Parts: sequence; C-alpha cells; structure tokens
Amino acid sequence: MIRQTAAARHFAAIGLALSVCIVSGCGAASRPSSVASVAGREITPVNLQHWMQVLAPEHLIPDPPRYDKCIDRHSLVTSGVARSVLATECASEYRSLRKAALEHLILAAWFVGEAQRDGHPVTASAVDRGLSRLVASLPGGQAELDDSLASSSRTLADERAELEVEQARSGLRSYVIQHAPRVTPQQAARYYRLHIASFHIAEERHFDLIEGIVTAAAGRALAARLARAPRHLDRKGFLEHLARSSLPGLPPEKLTLARQIFAAPLHKVVGPVFFAGRYLIIEVTKVTPAHTKSFATVRSSIERRLQDHADHLALSHFLDEWEARWRPKTSCAPGYRVPQCSQYAGTLPAYPSAALGI
Repeated sequence: MIRQTAAARHFAAIGLALSVCIVSGCGAASRPSSVASVAGREITPVNLQHWMQVLAPEHLIPDPPRYDKCIDRHSLVTSGVARSVLATECASEYRSLRKAALEHLILAAWFVGEAQRDGHPVTASAVDRGLSRLVASLPGGQAELDDSLASSSRTLADERAELEVEQARSGLRSYVIQHAPRVTPQQAARYYRLHIASFHIAEERHFDLIEGIVTAAAGRALAARLARAPRHLDRKGFLEHLARSSLPGLPPEKLTLARQIFAAPLHKVVGPVFFAGRYLIIEVTKVTPAHTKSFATVRSSIERRLQDHADHLALSHFLDEWEARWRPKTSCAPGYRVPQCSQYAGTLPAYPSAALGI
C-alpha cells in the first residue's frame, strides 16, 4: 500500500467524546450486526449513528435515501439549484460524515486498547477525577455540563468516554517521551560545532537621527551646533538601531545610508546626509561588535531543540508501530471500509505526531 503525508484531518477532532461502547459494544439498542470491530469488540450501527449526530453540523444527519430534509435545509440558503443537485450534495455529506464518525470511533478504540496493552489502562477512578475537575472548572458546575452535553447530542457516558480516550492518549504520549533517547552533552557540543554559523551575531549599531532638513546649508549649520553640544543629538532625534546582517536586503538608497552609518565614528555628529529628497544628521551612540555566542550560553537551548527532535522521532516511530499493530485487528463490513480497516485497499494515511498532541 502507498502512504501519503498530511493526514491530520483524521485527528482534528479525536478529542471529541466517544462512547464507552467503542470498546465494549454495549447498549440496549445494539443491533445484532456491526459495521466494524476492533480486536473483536464491535462498533454497532447504533454507535455509528450516534456519533454521526454528534459530529454533524447542527447535529442534523442527512436523511437517506431521498434526503428530503437535507435538501430543504440547503434550499433555504441556496436558491436556483435543482433538487437533484442538492440530493447529490446531501449524499456526499452523508458519506463523509459516516466515514469521519467511523474513523473517530476506530481510532479511539485503538488508543484505549493500546493503553490497556501497555499495562497502563485508564481506570474508572481516573475518569471520575477528570470529570470532577471538569465540573469544577465550569462556572455553572454540573448544570452547565448537562446543558453542554444536551446541546451537542451527547450524554454523561459520552463525556466519561471522552475523558478515557484523552487520558489514554496523554498517558501514551508521556510514556513514549519518557523513554525517548536523552540528548547528551557531547551531542549538543557536536551540534554547536556543525552549526556555529547560526550562532554568529552580526555587528549592530545604535544611532540618533534627525531628518527632514530641507537644505544642505541648514544641515551643516545644525550639525556644527550639535557637535558643540555636550550630549550632541541626545533626545533631539529618533533612536534607531541597525544590524549589518540586514544590509543585503536593503534597497539601493537605504543601503547607501546604512553604509554611512557603519562607517561613522562613535559619538561623532555626521552630516548632512542626503536621503529621500531631504537631509539627515546622524550620531552613532553604541556599537555592538560582531561576535559568536559561546557554547555555554546556548547549550541549554541546543539541548532543548535536540530533545524536542528526539521526542518527535520517538512519537513518529510509535505511531507507525501503533498503526501496524491495530489495523490488522480492525475488521469492517462492506461499505464501511475506511483507511483504518484491515480490508481497506486504498492509499493509507501517515499518522502525524499531532495525533498524540505534540
């Protein structure tokens, strides 16, 4: 099978509430058949329909096979479009919604199953604590949570399942990062030697600037008067600064001015300098020489950068193994075969490390 990158859409809403029946197949309304199973645990048509409603815009699922209600809703905002065209759009929306809901259910089962496999299952007491924290964080407490659940077509059991999935994902991420290789001082020193140019700081000059002088004569007179003042241009002009590294990107006229600034002696009034139809007077007040930051000053930032990279690689490797471990355990009925199914024959997504919240 061929992999493709940028599959973040599969995880954009993975934190959504997911039914406890994801992994247990429970529920009084469960039907005998299933649309999919993960390691033998069924996802029933009832489960799928419920999460289609949760994910659907305004929690309204397009109504097959005729899609009359969906067409009527579209007609309110789309005039002059044939019902047959709207019916095709509604059918496409239904298929996309069903695919998204099934993917969310399967991936949630993978996360919860992986946590159990690793010997770190999310316990009921941990979910209880998470729910208590959630209620305590809401200004309206339990009543606000109940209103939120009702408005999103979810139940309290759904919220508990959401917490279970999120805690499983968070625990897996922490475990992977904890066991990622640690960056050594030798690795940091080698990175510094190989990338030392990136730690070079170009010369920088601070200067005072008086602009808008109309004639050269007026500029010379002002420059002579300021040169005799004890503090020259202090508080009379605009304080500016310029790094030598910025010179290559300047337009010709500004480049000429910048070169004069870098040629000017420290604490000397320079001018008048012609620029943009007027004259300027400049005084360089501070020069920071070009230098290279020492390893001691950048070591901690290098180590953080390298460790972030190591963590990212560890998470990516884990996701590859996670996918390879759980896809063969996922069986889907005909017509419901999304990329997570073992029977899927299309292009497979490459799961991004964002799936674990990095």
